[in-house]
Amino acid sequence: VARCASQNPRGGADTAQTLACLKALQAELIKIANNAPTHQPPIPLSTLATKVFSGNYQAIAYCLHLLFVTFVVADRVLRSSKMLAWYENLSSAYLAPRLLPMDTSLSILSVGSIASVFADGTAWFMALHNLRSARGLYSFYSHDNERALSLGDAFFRPFNQAARSHNITLCSEVMSDDGIHNYFDLKRLGIGTDALAESAGSTKHALFTFMQTFHLYSYVSTT
Repeated sequence: VARCASQNPRGGADTAQTLACLKALQAELIKIANNAPTHQPPIPLSTLATKVFSGNYQAIAYCLHLLFVTFVVADRVLRSSKMLAWYENLSSAYLAPRLLPMDTSLSILSVGSIASVFADGTAWFMALHNLRSARGLYSFYSHDNERALSLGDAFFRPFNQAARSHNITLCSEVMSDDGIHNYFDLKRLGIGTDALAESAGSTKHALFTFMQTFHLYSYVSTT
């Protein structure tokens, strides 16, 4: 994309080099899109490269989504077996119900199957509680107010979306207080718990859930 822009910075007449660059970009984007575990493209793939080059925000956003899913998410899915075992051991330490109602064979692991297991925030809370207990920290700051943190603060059997949203919001606040990258930073996203509940089940929500789960595992297990 940068090469295309440098060849044609003001949107003037297309040069042979620019057209060749666009053709190569188009081929790569179509290849990525055909292999990406994603939803129906919002715009025709046949025009994606041209729209990216012209500065179309929807095309650029979808291009970035494809790159993210293909090169970031897919890599972590391949490395998720060890992550799942770590969370399983953690849930056993907390005497929680079996966390992973699935075969952990790499052949069936996917963003959707993993995200569905962690969507209620229970495992995140256990990871954060374990981290803070090891540090001797039993409180956190929420909206500039200090709050105690105990096992009773989270729902370990969240059977409805309100309880799941409560868990995720709680974990979001604790992660923000700890300086842990937070995909569900409601303040930064400018949304409330109702909007969070409404987004549950969406492709974006599943991607964020999976990435948050992996990032939290990477942070806590190495700290």
